[in-house]
Amino acid sequence: MDTNKPIMMLDIDGVVNVFPDKFGMTKGLKRSVKNRYTIHMDPRIKERIAILKEEYTIVLFSLWNSEGPKWFAEDLGLEGLEYFETSWELGYDEGRAQGLSHREIKNLFYAKTVFLEYYLDKDQKWAWLDDMHSGYDRQYLVDRGFDPENFKLIRTKDTVGLSDRDVDVAVDFAKSEQKTVAWA
Repeated sequence: MDTNKPIMMLDIDGVVNVFPDKFGMTKGLKRSVKNRYTIHMDPRIKERIAILKEEYTIVLFSLWNSEGPKWFAEDLGLEGLEYFETSWELGYDEGRAQGLSHREIKNLFYAKTVFLEYYLDKDQKWAWLDDMHSGYDRQYLVDRGFDPENFKLIRTKDTVGLSDRDVDVAVDFAKSEQKTVAWA
């Protein structure tokens, strides 16, 4: 892992794998089937990921099973990338062990958030691209001792996925000398 770069925790669904809109439309998206899963990706996703790779050490952070990242690696130019595997069940159990209620765990992004303190140094600079995190996740991280000026939660729109705007926000944060507010 390149320790000179900030870390980018990158989700798959709603960021890389775009969901059809409410009408089931996927206009302009590249459709493929991987191990019986239908995948929809923006044709520019590899280009956008390449821009992020220049500024970040990318780690896939998803609820997908361990095979999922392998399916995306070639399409994204991320062969050999690190994958931080978690699951709803593991996150739920960890949240309960931390004394969180069922409701508090549901408010965190499917309990993925509870694992970040085991993976990231609380003072390092990092960002998280996901379509589901919220202010609950941000507050949980601050309450657990993460410096809110050292991380940025960037929320994508699940029917759009990783956009040029999201990439710009992430790159600006990575390049910033100043510490910034941790929410986009």
